[in-house]
Amino acid sequence: MKLEICNLQAEENLLSTLIQTDSFDNLIEPLEKEHFYLHDHNRIFEAIQLLALKNKKYDLVALQDVFKNSVSAAFFMNLIDGIPSRTKLNHFASIIISKARVRKVASVCVDVLDKCHNSDFTDDIILADVEDALFCHEKHNVGFVKASDVAPLVIDEIIAKSETTDGIAGIRTGFDRYDMNIGGLCPSDLVIIAGRPSHGKTAIAVNIATYQASKGHHVGIISLEMSKEQLVMRMLSSLTRIPVTSMRTGRVTEDEIDRMKEAYSSLACVHVDDRPAQHINQIKSSARRLYRKHNISCLYVDYMQLARGNSKSNREREISEISAGMKAIAKELNIPVVCLSQLSRKCEAREDKRPMMSDLRDSGSIEQDADVIAFVYRHEQYSDKDEHRGKAELLVEKNRQGATGVIHLDFHGETTTFKNQITMHEVVR
Repeated sequence: MKLEICNLQAEENLLSTLIQTDSFDNLIEPLEKEHFYLHDHNRIFEAIQLLALKNKKYDLVALQDVFKNSVSAAFFMNLIDGIPSRTKLNHFASIIISKARVRKVASVCVDVLDKCHNSDFTDDIILADVEDALFCHEKHNVGFVKASDVAPLVIDEIIAKSETTDGIAGIRTGFDRYDMNIGGLCPSDLVIIAGRPSHGKTAIAVNIATYQASKGHHVGIISLEMSKEQLVMRMLSSLTRIPVTSMRTGRVTEDEIDRMKEAYSSLACVHVDDRPAQHINQIKSSARRLYRKHNISCLYVDYMQLARGNSKSNREREISEISAGMKAIAKELNIPVVCLSQLSRKCEAREDKRPMMSDLRDSGSIEQDADVIAFVYRHEQYSDKDEHRGKAELLVEKNRQGATGVIHLDFHGETTTFKNQITMHEVVR
């Protein structure tokens, strides 16, 4: 299908203005050769761009010398036949860019139509691809901006942070030492929480999400492993201190039932999607819709290795694609994205079994993409000594914006709840 969506007059007027008025440096709009519909216009603009960057002339004589006979003299004469207009240069560029974007959207629609007739693509994948493509073209690149224009926004942000009483810039997690070290969960950050099975990585993420919801923050949880019923049961257990086992078996008292009924209203700000094996594009799509509908403050994904990418033949490359996709969500929506991750068995073979970044399973580019990497570690999984019972460590191994180190927590296994060992008053003092 030929997509004749263009404004050739705008293309001709812009090139005529550049050639006749030596005005390339006045071009502010982020115009690229790919935005032109006609191939010869594309080539001529590229030549003008290269000559201008070399501080050389790009008038009619210079361009004819560049193209020799590959572009006819008649074509050039027709091109400069119009009246050049320096004042409308960026207006012409804006029209050309707009038509190129519409052309791209139309091309996406053609591609989607082909996928609709291909049984290899499910409806979820097709819809996610459409939304992803349209969203990307909705937010076109603005190119360079003056640092002096950005500075007032940065200063306002610093002032706002200075006026907070606790010195925490992001959204609090409820774990005081973590919040003081990291500054809470900050916008656009990709936070990786990793751990071996049964050490509590899902529990700590659920604890944080429940705490944030209790403070009025809308949060999204994409649970690729647990069902929504299992997650909510954990949340209720954390809120009411009723053991999960009692809930699962139904061995609860009337008083405990009343406590659960009183507690569940605080979960109104938690939004759970428990569809399994979601593609990274589906996760992006779900996050965007949830953000537009509820203005979520944070997104949790449990866990990264259960998501799907396109590079199915290469697991490390697929994880890299998923990791980059998670970081893209964080930047795009300007919210923290907390991803849980598995660890390899390598740490089990060491004498000191505390995880390291090299233990991240199928790590790909996780270490590069993440702003914060923290490991959940409970030594009681390897020791029967009383001194280790109910004790946990959150090992912050990477923090792009601040300190690293060990945060000591208490763990209550019956309610899968982590608690502070140090109060906020003690931390500040």
